[in-house]
Amino acid sequence: MITSTYTIRSKGFGAAGWESTLPSRTFLFDNQEPNTAVNVPTTGTPHYRSLVTISGTAADANSLGVIGRVYFAVQRLADNYYYNPTTSTWESGAGSPVDVNYATTTWNSGTGEWQVLISSNIWEDGKKYKLWSKATDYADNPET
Repeated sequence: MITSTYTIRSKGFGAAGWESTLPSRTFLFDNQEPNTAVNVPTTGTPHYRSLVTISGTAADANSLGVIGRVYFAVQRLADNYYYNPTTSTWESGAGSPVDVNYATTTWNSGTGEWQVLISSNIWEDGKKYKLWSKATDYADNPET
């Protein structure tokens, strides 16, 4: 993995020998993917009576990188349906979420935390669910 900051400078010379300095440009080369974690619900506490906030953290593996967006998906394991927060409905899916199954979260770059508020009436008694999260950074590297 390569992570470096580069500066490019250029100069021009006129026919009379005068020199012109053009502005420099600094950019970050980032090919490292970001990573996310789900903090709520917590691991090892699989029973909830109410769950309206799902939250976690996100960070770019590159210390100079910046998280662009964080996404989440909620899968109902009984039928592999995914929750669509835009329509407040469950939609068919596969064993693993694809891009269409993800929705954006509220991302706080100051704390490195993301969260989403979900209506408690989406949960069905006795059903198991799986939560997924992923992020992209400003270099458009996706978490895999």
